[in-house]
Amino acid sequence: MKRATPAIALATLLIGACAAEAPAPATAPPVAFETLVVEARDHARERSWDGVVEAVNQATLSAQTRGRVLELPFDVNDYVEAGQVVVRFTDVEQVSAQRRASAALNAAQADYIEAESSYRRTEELVKQQLLSRASLDQARARRDAARAALDSARAGVSEAGEQVDYTVIRAPYSGILTQRHVEVGESVQPGQPLVSGLSLQQLRVNVEVPQSDVATIREHGQATVVLPGGGRVEAAQVIVFPYADPATHSFKVRVELPEAETGLQPGATVKGVQDRRFAQSLAAGHGTGDTRRSDGGLCGGSGQPRDVAPGAPGPPPRVRSRSAGGPGGRRTCRHRSAGGARAPGVGGPGAGRWLSHASACPGASRVPSRRTR
Repeated sequence: MKRATPAIALATLLIGACAAEAPAPATAPPVAFETLVVEARDHARERSWDGVVEAVNQATLSAQTRGRVLELPFDVNDYVEAGQVVVRFTDVEQVSAQRRASAALNAAQADYIEAESSYRRTEELVKQQLLSRASLDQARARRDAARAALDSARAGVSEAGEQVDYTVIRAPYSGILTQRHVEVGESVQPGQPLVSGLSLQQLRVNVEVPQSDVATIREHGQATVVLPGGGRVEAAQVIVFPYADPATHSFKVRVELPEAETGLQPGATVKGVQDRRFAQSLAAGHGTGDTRRSDGGLCGGSGQPRDVAPGAPGPPPRVRSRSAGGPGGRRTCRHRSAGGARAPGVGGPGAGRWLSHASACPGASRVPSRRTR
């Protein structure tokens, strides 16, 4: 028992030393080839289509009465305020018709007054049994006819006044005069185009979108218009038409712009852009280029691997994730070209390599690359 005591004491000291000081973790030995670290970043993928700008308020004013063009105060490209006169006709015929209507109204008024007085006198005589009931019915009919004639004369006066007003054409809203269809001295008929104009206060963009993208646009309902100078304008409203073009099978999407100074002109083409944002993207520094991934779920997610662009010529490579060592083990990424060949590495052409992505995969650690067969 005395000889065993020194051995027990030595074992106790060794156990205490191990508990007091944990061994330092072994570091990976330096390697002679390149390594790659992949990390997660937020990334926005955009899809754009060409669209045409148009004015919400645009119209062609037409004649509503006959006449000869007497005045055209504005020319093409002139700015016109709402209510200003843009075309004026001669109004000799219209004013004469208005005077005839007024005279007819005066005559109808006099006839009605006389018919009303005659009816009242006949009614009193019938009450005194001096006239028959038939006389009262005749007087009542004359009065009602005179009343109807009076109403018709009043309508004629109103119509004649409208015809006089039609000889002066005013701008319905403020805007730019885009075209003159007549000149001074020409005779016009009802329905003939006179001038065209549009307003720059409210604009919209019409975009033809493929059938495959309509569902996504309807779901998000947001869009951005890229201005010629590089600026962007958020859409006030996105309207997807409920039918497709039978010839092209594309859907028309109308992007309503806010009432702001954008510098856009009707008829110009712009880019309509829709943002499609994802939770994560893959960004890996590799040589002089960057590798990017647009879908989420890099490690353990449900998304499938997508093409990435490392900046090298040829088909874009693919990045896949793999977990090693079971739960909690380290995770690595394999870097292959799109054609299935392994990415070049140490050991000659065709040699592949495993890439670590400590920050992109939860629980992963940075490890040096190793070649694969």
